[in-house]
Amino acid sequence: MSFLSELKRRNVTKAAVLYVVASWLLLQVTDVLSSLLPVPEWTGSLVVTLLVVGFLPALIFSWIYELTPEGLKHEKEVAQGESISYQTGRKINILIVVLLVLAIGVVVVDRLIPETGTPSSASVTDETTLPHVETGRSIAVLPFVNMSNDPDQEYFSDGISEELLNVLAQYDDLRVAARTSSFQFKDQTLDVAEIATKLNVNHVLEGSVRKAGNRIRITAQLIEADTGYHLWSENYDRDLDDVFAIQDEISAAIGLALQTELALTGGSVPQVSEAGSTEAFEAYMRGRQLIHLRGRQNLERAVTELQRALQLDETYAPAHAQMAIAVALLGNSPGSYGDLTLQEVTARAVPHIERALELEPQLSDGYAARTLLGLATSDYESAIANGRRALELNPSNAEVLNWMYLLREAQGKQAAGMQLLEQQISVDPLTVVGRMNLASRLAYKEDIHAAIRMSESLAETSRAVSYATSGKIYYYYGDLVEALRLSMQAYALDARDTITLTGLARTLGQLNLVAEGLRLPDKVHVWVYWNRGMWPELLANARDALNDNPTDPHSKLLLADALHLSGDVEQAQGLYEELLADHPGRPVSDLINESVAPTARAAFGRLASGQTESAERLADLVTDNLEQRRQAWLIHQAYYRASAIVAAVRGDEDEALDLIREAARQGPHDPTLFSEQAFEGVRDSATFRAIEAEFWANLEAQRKAARQMLCFDNPTPDAWPVLPDTCEGVGPQQD
Repeated sequence: MSFLSELKRRNVTKAAVLYVVASWLLLQVTDVLSSLLPVPEWTGSLVVTLLVVGFLPALIFSWIYELTPEGLKHEKEVAQGESISYQTGRKINILIVVLLVLAIGVVVVDRLIPETGTPSSASVTDETTLPHVETGRSIAVLPFVNMSNDPDQEYFSDGISEELLNVLAQYDDLRVAARTSSFQFKDQTLDVAEIATKLNVNHVLEGSVRKAGNRIRITAQLIEADTGYHLWSENYDRDLDDVFAIQDEISAAIGLALQTELALTGGSVPQVSEAGSTEAFEAYMRGRQLIHLRGRQNLERAVTELQRALQLDETYAPAHAQMAIAVALLGNSPGSYGDLTLQEVTARAVPHIERALELEPQLSDGYAARTLLGLATSDYESAIANGRRALELNPSNAEVLNWMYLLREAQGKQAAGMQLLEQQISVDPLTVVGRMNLASRLAYKEDIHAAIRMSESLAETSRAVSYATSGKIYYYYGDLVEALRLSMQAYALDARDTITLTGLARTLGQLNLVAEGLRLPDKVHVWVYWNRGMWPELLANARDALNDNPTDPHSKLLLADALHLSGDVEQAQGLYEELLADHPGRPVSDLINESVAPTARAAFGRLASGQTESAERLADLVTDNLEQRRQAWLIHQAYYRASAIVAAVRGDEDEALDLIREAARQGPHDPTLFSEQAFEGVRDSATFRAIEAEFWANLEAQRKAARQMLCFDNPTPDAWPVLPDTCEGVGPQQD
């Protein structure tokens, strides 16, 4: 008998086909489960490797052994007349068909399951491959060129462009690219088609402004991106007092052209909000431009300009709204730029918001100001309602989309937050803050390479922001040396940026380079103290912050956490209960560390005071929130830490230890993990001590590498000359 005939008789060929079909089915099942469960990205590769390795042994097994009614037997032990290989072959054929049907069914199910989580790494290679939206009825308003002899008039041409953008955004069915993306092409000479591709639009409005004395000339042209065809163009030569009429004429003409070309929904033509004088309008535009630039100095100058605008025309609603936004951004809460207490922010901002909406009830910026104030005061429900109204009136307001994203994150509604983040990027493809947030989400998904590519894409807009974002990613990834290097490079470019300063303080604190960290501004010393567990200094800092700002929930939470972790559970619990009472049914979240651990600590506090049932209700609240975070891929050290506290509260010590181990291995390497009071029951166990010893050994190794880098490979020696004590005893690295 030939070899091929023997292969067929022993069902080796059918076994090979069965193995291939079964492998295909297994790979399909793995692919579906990988999209639903938080499994590592290398799971699919591992399954493929194992199946390839197992193929040859499976064939050898089918050659050597035969399935008989008595079970498996060596082929030599089966007499030729007793062989049932033919019947076995028929069964294999049936099994192959069944598995093929199952595999096809899995493929169909996979196509029907909606994608969840963050975009894959393939979708974030560069700016042009961000989450895509259909161009459809869409337009970008490029910054009008300042043709005046005075460069200081730049604010005026920019202001005209932005006013037109805001008016066009009020047309139904027309998607308008956000200001932050459109204005990134200022002073660039890119082709209109290329700009349109980057902004995902099919029409572009461009023009110029020439202002001389009391005369103004505005040129505008509407271009179809694909063909370069000019759908409409016009020149306007008027007195400066007619600037509002000119803007109305331009927006109406564009609206008519787009209605003809794109069949936009009809209705009344949006109108520009008119100031009582051109001087008031100019002061308003200067103030608004300074707000866009952010930074404390710019915001304080914006307040001055807006005060002037309102002195000239107290009834100009947009100036009131922008004044409220500027004041809110000058608060001393996380993400703000000044040192105004929450009471000061509220007292100064609220009257301007109320006046703006009294004068102009349909003013999007008025509701935007309410949204920002609600975010600052943790009045999340009201803020979300106002944010929705602001977006109804101006769907292209990318700042409101960002604030709404932060609100949903603070509420623990991560899936809704992710949708808002994607919406923000769709209307503002080149957004800086949106791409920063998306980079963080990719890092939490453990797609570090995609996260870094996203942060590096920010370099064209701001190298400082790119370095700071990359530093944050490596910090959360647990690579403190690289986080420090990148944060120092960001600091060298912008020594006032809040994100950079916070990142440097936290990293230096964790590396036990306290003296270096305390060289930073006082406002970030709290993170040096926190990340080293320096309780007396941290408590003093937190108490001062709360005394200065007694109604600020962020200051209250900081003190509560510091008290709890330092061992004063009872006093901390009073503050936790106040925070929980402010928003019944919603967990208290630490926005800086993106964690619901404070609520888990409050659950332990209740348990410690004998409130068992109440403690369990809080633990359930934390568990529900953690599940939402898991589904949104927000799985990092804070996730495991909060989970470990809940497990300890419920008395599951083995589960708590497993989760503590995972939290200790995840970045960032926060030493306060071992100060959690809920871990008291396992603190003396050999497992806990081993986890802690491994943690400190890792941190010490990183500290040694960081000192080596600072002393012999400092990336910014001019911006950050290292203290002599830091380099004491540090020698050159040996090859």
